[in-house]
Amino acid sequence: MKHFFSDCKTYDEAKKKFRELAMKMHPDHGGNADEFKAMLNEYESLAGAAWSTAYDEYKSERGFNPNANVDVFAEMLNVAIRLAAGTHAEIEIVGYWIYCFKSYEIKDDLKAAGFWFSGKHKAWIYNGRDKKADRRSRMSLNDIRNTYGSQKIRSESEEEVKQISA
Repeated sequence: MKHFFSDCKTYDEAKKKFRELAMKMHPDHGGNADEFKAMLNEYESLAGAAWSTAYDEYKSERGFNPNANVDVFAEMLNVAIRLAAGTHAEIEIVGYWIYCFKSYEIKDDLKAAGFWFSGKHKAWIYNGRDKKADRRSRMSLNDIRNTYGSQKIRSESEEEVKQISA
């Protein structure tokens, strides 16, 4: 590996180095086609090894970590269910987030419990992180549901509430 390991310590550094080398070594820019292919193969082997690590970090950063503390998530879901009892609030799990819709009556309690309000989705949300740490999604709620899956836990029309056991 003569192009990357000499001075690159992270995947992002290697990606930047690849772009620089591609501009210099590409046959359309006067480079040798065989050297370019060798450099490309080297980068692809490095990217294959680093891609899974980089993607896992990205998922974790965005709140998609399936290895997150399940006990805390289940406890927060039970808190939301208890707070919503006797109200018109609807609770739905969308991906790794808990959404509480129609929850104006219990908004102060949800905020105190660690939920934050999304004006775009008109819901109080919990994902284990505060709103400032979360990036805004360009996806609609239906797109998020279709991408990550959803399950209604409590809806206004339900007489019984599902209990999640930890």
